[in-house]
Amino acid sequence: MDERKYVAVIVEDDLHVAAFMESVLQNQGYHFIHYSDATQAERELRDFPSCDIAFIDACSPTHLRRKTADVSGYTGIDLAAHLNNNPNVRRVIVMSGYDLASDVIIAGAGGFLRKPFSLEQLTRILETNKRMAPER
Repeated sequence: MDERKYVAVIVEDDLHVAAFMESVLQNQGYHFIHYSDATQAERELRDFPSCDIAFIDACSPTHLRRKTADVSGYTGIDLAAHLNNNPNVRRVIVMSGYDLASDVIIAGAGGFLRKPFSLEQLTRILETNKRMAPER
């Protein structure tokens, strides 16, 4: 049995999606931290010590505000690019109901999870991530 505790970050504004993910993460042996928007996550993750996997909603509420006067916030794609350059974050997965594969590639994320996604899809990603994890 794998006794190592894995750490995941969820950036998701839909509380139903976040609750589903949290349940799956917990069952897979992950500790998790949930943020509801990319700007908050970016601010609080600056000094975060280590993360095995980050799931980032491409269209956080900040993304919607960018179309108005507030252009200071990050989108999920911006956050993915930022976290991809952070050596303490092993893998970044961008989530969206839109086909953003090219944006995900440009951001350098380690994967794209199309919404709505199934329990099996999420579990497969988490199990693969565990197999790829270095020993601590």
